[in-house]
Amino acid sequence: MSIMMEETALPVAAETAAAAPSESTFYQIDFCVDNVGKHFQNPSKKRVSWRFARSTSGATTPYHVVFTWSKRTGKQHIEMNGSEVYESRQKGSSIVSHQWTTNAGTMALHLIASRASPKNIPNLRKYELMVNGIPFSSLPFRNGTSPSPQVTSIVAILYPDGYNATLFKDDAIVPLPSTVDRYQEMESLHNQVTAS
Repeated sequence: MSIMMEETALPVAAETAAAAPSESTFYQIDFCVDNVGKHFQNPSKKRVSWRFARSTSGATTPYHVVFTWSKRTGKQHIEMNGSEVYESRQKGSSIVSHQWTTNAGTMALHLIASRASPKNIPNLRKYELMVNGIPFSSLPFRNGTSPSPQVTSIVAILYPDGYNATLFKDDAIVPLPSTVDRYQEMESLHNQVTAS
């Protein structure tokens, strides 16, 4: 089963957005989430895929990042263009964060994923790929159109004041307790708004 998700724009810290080289243009091609576990009624494994391209001086280079996460075993696997980038087994982990660079350090990537989601927050996108500090979901489409802002991203929850990669150190979220508090606050606020 494949779930296609509509993309959305997110707030980005100005200093992070400036990290993207001015001569390069990134655009999104495809994003999908597949249930790939053995138990389809209660999917035990997700495969998340991002396809994007970088256009530099007339040349276009495609990229494909695939993230697989097993709820049952805790196995996390990231590959880019068919090559393994990261693999770990963290049973019970509810948030995954992994940063890496590619192309001789000219492209910084940061995968952020959350298994848990606040109740009553519709259209929450629990998987995001940051490309040179810009959320994949904010990249323009190939035809130049901008994504429509109808999905709440995990990045907007973890970084309410704008994305800042320094909150993540050695693949661990530094403010993890406050993240749980933010989920609870958002859920409480949403319940208050819908009750009135």
